[in-house]
This record gives sequence, structure tokens and C-alpha cells, in this order.
Amino acid sequence: MTNISGLAVISSELHTTLWEQLRGLEWTGAKQTIEIPSLNVDATVQRIDDSGGSSAFALELSRIPDAAGTPRKVDAGLPGTDSSGVGAAFPHVMRSTFDRAGQGPGAIAVCGQGGSGKLHHTLAWLNGRDSGPGPLILDACLLPEEKDARWFSAAREAIADGRSVVLRHLEDLPRSELNRLKALDTAVRQQPAHPPAGRDPAVPSPARLVLTMNPEGCPDFVSDVVSQIAARVTVPTLSETKERIPVLAAHFLDAAAPADRSTLSAVALQGLMRWRWPGNVAELRATLESLGRSHPGRVLQANDLPEHLRNTGRRTLSKLESLERDAIVAALEQSGGNRSVAAEALGMGRTTLYRKLRALAIETPEFMAP
Repeated sequence: MTNISGLAVISSELHTTLWEQLRGLEWTGAKQTIEIPSLNVDATVQRIDDSGGSSAFALELSRIPDAAGTPRKVDAGLPGTDSSGVGAAFPHVMRSTFDRAGQGPGAIAVCGQGGSGKLHHTLAWLNGRDSGPGPLILDACLLPEEKDARWFSAAREAIADGRSVVLRHLEDLPRSELNRLKALDTAVRQQPAHPPAGRDPAVPSPARLVLTMNPEGCPDFVSDVVSQIAARVTVPTLSETKERIPVLAAHFLDAAAPADRSTLSAVALQGLMRWRWPGNVAELRATLESLGRSHPGRVLQANDLPEHLRNTGRRTLSKLESLERDAIVAALEQSGGNRSVAAEALGMGRTTLYRKLRALAIETPEFMAP
């Protein structure tokens, strides 16, 4: 670190996050700026190559200011704020993207792959606005096709009360509901852009219509309407924003066992950082909640992770090496982590066992007996 303020926030989790992020950068100049959303700071980074090809990095941290004039509020009662954890890892760049899309009066289409956290990013943004009561959340795949369309009446009433409406899974919207969707957009646009003079400050600000969708699964008739009425926001995949993983992981472990929370070792966190996460935030949440319930109150090691996460970033083992690795892990578990006892059970010396632990990337906690 090149400035003293960084010493107050550095940790093993942040070190792992930064190292993985810096290793993946394409260096086009002497310095670059990266965002660390878990701390709401920017880091100015300089790469130093002076040891035969090995890399070192100098970092200087600076606080990211909130957008001027944008009120922020915290309301733990809003749906998705606490349960998802995504709001806690809401990157400044995403908030700015939502703010730009929300400058106009029309709808906002939040686009992304399944499980990427579209709804929870939306709720984090709405929660940061002075938007009154929590939004009405509807699911397009559950909308009735009857002529009375009670969902439409409920949405119109919410908008009239200054309450935002979030319509999820727009790719499943029945064709019969397209005109009602356009009518909702019209209702939102007809609201006054600014509160009338003398209005009670407690009265909610104008409502928003937010549509969440996976563009890859959208039929043309839905995509065409979205293009006409909505400004788009694209939520990146988790593999594109891995710097969010430490904050999300901590939240999900806490949610799994609040009274007996597990934590991640640096090597286990590195395993999470190197996985490609095809299921996005939803996959990460399921993985961490399962680990938290099955290993309460423990420091999770790489060996506690599912097999596909243990293998990230290491060479592929031969069949013989895989069998040997499994035997060593089993011996360590049976000995309660006592490496001397495990080596004896395996019929090898302790020095040989230590060498194989390193060669086969078997992590053992520091408190284990030698």
C-alpha cells in the first residue's frame, strides 16, 4: 500500500480479492484504476516488475463519492435488501448506471442472465432513492390472462400512490398483456416530473416501472416493446464482477448460521474467486449456505469446498495422483488433522507427507498437529 489509509482496511479477504483482480488485468499503461465495491473505494494501481518476471503491485486507495444530490436511505424492511446480500455488494458503477437510466420518466429494463441478481440490484437501487414504500413486485409468468386482469389494477393503483412497480421475468410475458404493459408505462410517464410546490415531504416521489428480463430468452414481440418504452441496464455476470464475491460470501454464510457463523480461509476464498460461476449469484448463494449449515462455526478450508471448486487454478491430476490425494485427505480426517498420525497410517514419513500436501494442493489448517 502506498498510502496510510489503506492499512485500516486491508485484510486477508481483501488481499485475495485484489490479487485475483490484478492478475486478470490487461496492463496497457503504467497505472490503472480499479473499484473495490466492498469498501466503496477506488484503488490506483501500479505494476512493478523487478524480479525476473514476478509481479508486485503498489496501490493507493481513495473514497468514491456518492452522486451529488442523490439521497440515499437504508430500509432493512425492503424485500431483498437483507435476504440477498446483493445490496451490500452494489457496486458504485452499477448504481451510476441505474441513476443514468432513471433520469428519464420511462420504464427501466434490467437485463442479465438467470441468477445474476437483477431483482436485488433493482431493489438496492430503489432503496437508495427517496421512493416511499417498498415496490409492488409482480412475476410475468404468473400474470392471469383473464379480461379483468387484477394484476393490472393493482399496478395502476400502486403507481397512483407513488409506489414503484417491478415486473419480473418479462421474457415470460403473455402476448395478451402487451397493451397493459404499455398502459403502465404511460401511467408512469404522466406523473409530474417533480413534486408539486408545497407537497408534504413525506409523500412518496414519483413511482418507477422496472422490468427485469433475460434478453436471450425474450421473444421478439417482448423485445420490440421494451426497445420502445425502456432504458436498459445490463447486470454483469458474477464471473465478470468477482470482486463482489467476498462481501456476498460473508453475507450468505451469516444468513446460513447467524448464531454460529463460518468464515473462509484465504485459500478457500481463492477457490471461490477462480470458479466461473455459471449459475451466477444464485449458485454462489446455494453453495455458501450449504457450507455454512454443514460446517457451522468453522474456518472453511479448501478441502471443505465442493470438488469442482477445489480444482480451480491447479493442474489436472492424473488418476493415480487423484487416488493418492483422496487417501491422504481421508487419513487426515480420520486422524483429526494430526499429520504425524496420518503419515504413519499411510506408511510414509512426515517429510514425504508434507511434500505431497504441497504437490497435491491439500490445504491443512495451521492449528492441526504436526
